Amino acid sequence: MRWIGLLFLVLVAQRGFAGGPVNDFWEMRTPIPVASLNAGFSDSITDVASATTTGTDPLLVCKNGDPQQRGNTLWYALDLSAEQQPVFANIGADGYDNIISIFTGNPTNGFSPVVGGCNDDGGTSFSARLDGVRLDPGQNYSIVVSRPSQNSNVATLGFLIRLSPRYQVTKTDDTLDGSCNAVCSLREAISAPNAQAGAVLIPSGTYTLTLSAASGENNNATGDLDVRTGMGIHGAGAGQTVIRGIQPGGGTRERVFDVEPANGAALGITANFSDLTIRDGSSTSRGGGINADGNAVGDHLALNRLEVRSNASTINTGGGVHSSGPTVVANSTIADNTASSDGGGLALNGTVITRTDIFNSTFSGNTSNSDFAAGGGGIRSTTDLYVYNSTFSGNQARHSGGGILSTTANGKLTLLNVTFAGNVTDSNDNGGALGGGVRAEGLSALVRNVVFSGNTNNAGAASASIADDCQANATVTGSGNTSFLGNHLEVLAANTSCPTADASNVHGVPANLEPLALNGGTTSNHRPAPGSPVVDSGLVADCLGRDQRGVLRPQDGNNDTVAVCDKGAVELAPTDVVDLFQNGFE
Repeated sequence: MRWIGLLFLVLVAQRGFAGGPVNDFWEMRTPIPVASLNAGFSDSITDVASATTTGTDPLLVCKNGDPQQRGNTLWYALDLSAEQQPVFANIGADGYDNIISIFTGNPTNGFSPVVGGCNDDGGTSFSARLDGVRLDPGQNYSIVVSRPSQNSNVATLGFLIRLSPRYQVTKTDDTLDGSCNAVCSLREAISAPNAQAGAVLIPSGTYTLTLSAASGENNNATGDLDVRTGMGIHGAGAGQTVIRGIQPGGGTRERVFDVEPANGAALGITANFSDLTIRDGSSTSRGGGINADGNAVGDHLALNRLEVRSNASTINTGGGVHSSGPTVVANSTIADNTASSDGGGLALNGTVITRTDIFNSTFSGNTSNSDFAAGGGGIRSTTDLYVYNSTFSGNQARHSGGGILSTTANGKLTLLNVTFAGNVTDSNDNGGALGGGVRAEGLSALVRNVVFSGNTNNAGAASASIADDCQANATVTGSGNTSFLGNHLEVLAANTSCPTADASNVHGVPANLEPLALNGGTTSNHRPAPGSPVVDSGLVADCLGRDQRGVLRPQDGNNDTVAVCDKGAVELAPTDVVDLFQNGFE
C-alpha cells in the first residue's frame, strides 16, 4: 500500500532539462542485473552536480531534516518479478553527502517506500549505506540516491549493491562463543553483522535472553542485544519468532534490543526489524522492548509486521519502543506495554523535522504512569507524526493523551482514517489531565476521517468519568494550524477543545463499533457494526486507497448502491456484513 504522506506530496512537474546523467530521471533508471548481485554491481557517476530533482521525486522519509527537500537524484532499477525467494542486499552510495531510498511504484500512480529501505548518513563522510535490507520476489524496485537538497558542487557517485551476508540463527540458547557458524545463537548472529554488516535470519521459536547483564555493557556480550551498526533482523513472523528479555530468576531484567548503544556508530544507521515478536523486556532507562536513542544526526528505526508486547520502562519513557530518529511502524501491534513516564507503547523523542510514519498498526492496552506533565498511553511524540489506517484501543495515561499525546511547541500531528476507542486519560483520578483519545499541544494538527468512540477522562474521580475524545491547546486551536474535518465524535462539541464546528464533523452519536478483534489482515481493529453512522460517511477527498486490513476503499457498506469511504481504520465491506449476520448480529 502507498503511504498517504507521499501521495499527498507527490506533484507532477514539467522537466525541461537535458544533458544530465543518464539515470537522472526515473524513466531513465540504470538497470541492475539480478545475476550481478552475487559478485556485486557497481556504477560511477561523475557529473552528479548536473542531476536534477523533479516534482515527481518522492519524499525521503528517513532524511535527517525536512524530507520534502531533496536534490540531484539518480535512479537505479532492480526487477525481481521473476524471482522466487527474497533477496537480502547491502547498498552503498559513496563520494558525497547523500541518502538512499528504495521504492515500488512509479511517478504516475505514486511511490511506495520499502519499509526499512532508507538511510541517511549511515556510511562514511555522510554517505548513505543500507545493510541486510529484505527485497521480496515479484516486485520491481526503484532505488534513488539523492543529495539532501539541490547542490551545484562537483561530486562523483560510487554506487554498489550486492547480496548481503546472511547470518542464520540455528539454536534458541543464549550463548556467545565468538562466531556465527553452523551452530549460531541469536546473540552470535547479532554480533556478526556488528562486525560485517548483513542480515540476521531467525526461524520460528522462542529465544529468551539469559546472559545476565554487566553494568554498562554495550558490546552485545550480556544483557540486551546491542545493534551497533546498520542491519536487517528478520524473523519467520510475529507470534512465530518470539524474542524475550531476561526473566526474573535469570538475572537482572533488561530491554530486548538496544540500537546503537552509547552512540557507538559514527553516523546515522538504519535498523530494520521485521516479522518478530519482542516481549517481556524491562529497562530502567528508555525503551523496554527496543531503544533507538540515536545520535546527533538520528538513526532510522523501521518496524514491519512486529508485535511488541508486555515490555516496560520502569523509570523512563517508551514502555514498548523509544526512538529519537526518523521512525516507521508498519503492519504492527504495540500492546500491553508500560512506561513509568511518557509513551506507554511508543515514545518519539525527535524534533519537528524528524518524521514518523505509522500505518496499518494497532496500539492497545498500553499505559503511561507519569503523574506530571506529558503522558501518552499509546504514543507520546515530539516529532512530525503521521498516523493513518491505525487503531488505538484501551490505552491509558495518568496524565494527558490516553491514545496519543503530541507535545512540545513544535510537535506536528496528522491523523487520517484512525480509530480511537476506549482510551482513558487521568487513569489514576488525580485531575488536570486532558484528551482521553488525543491531546494535541504542539504546532499543528490535521485530523480527517477519524472515529472517536468511548474515550474517557476520569477527571479526578473514576466514578465521575466523562467522555473526552479530543483536546487541543491554544497554540493548535487559535493559530489556524488545525484542520479538523469529517470526523466522528461521541461527545458534543462543547465537551472538546478540538475545533469541531465544521458541519462535516458528527457529534453526540454512538459510533456502534464491534469489540477489538482480528477481522482480517494482520492487526486487530474495531469493525463498524451494520448500521454504524461511520459507514459510507467519510470525506471523499481524504479517502485512503485501502483500510487497515488491506481492503480496498471505498466499499458500499450500507448497501445503498453507492460506495463511499468509511471513517476510521476499517472499511466495512459487503462480505463483512454477511459475516456479521452469520455470527448472530441483527
